[in-house]
Amino acid sequence: IGAIETESHGCHMIAMLPNGSKLYAENEDDQPYVSVLDPAGHRLMAKVPVANGAAGIIASPDGRTVLVTDATEPYLYVVDASTDKLRGRVKLEGHERPAQRVRWSPDGRHVVVTSTEEPLATIMDGSLEHQTALTVGTGPMGVAFAPDGQTLLVANHGAGTITMVDLAARRALGEFPAGKGVETLAYY
Repeated sequence: IGAIETESHGCHMIAMLPNGSKLYAENEDDQPYVSVLDPAGHRLMAKVPVANGAAGIIASPDGRTVLVTDATEPYLYVVDASTDKLRGRVKLEGHERPAQRVRWSPDGRHVVVTSTEEPLATIMDGSLEHQTALTVGTGPMGVAFAPDGQTLLVANHGAGTITMVDLAARRALGEFPAGKGVETLAYY
């Protein structure tokens, strides 16, 4: 169909607003900005500065916010999707190393951040005000929210396991083997 220039050689992950009006590219290991793209017009619309670079990205289910993991410190950048301006940063409590992935639950109630450099998965409420860091397997990466909205699965890439988490209680329920290298999970 076409291509959109991000002005980056390190485009890694993208996030699209639910209405399809904008794409955001986090430009891992390359540029200190997030590229804002117009998918209909196939053009770069703006650049959102993220001083330390980025590693992961997600748009909120309501399309108001884009979250980006800071590539060098344990923070999330919070981007206002209506203005494409940085609204602020949120410190990831209990983390000493930067995070890799961030995911929003489909119902908007939870945000989960994983850090491949630490065996941690942080559960936050949708307002980003309350956090719980859970110990999971080595090298956590992708997550999947169960259709019932009650359970979370965390892919532990380094450990080769999947951790099951009770979202309401914010506690790990256990884990099962999945093979080394498990990275991406989804329900469909």
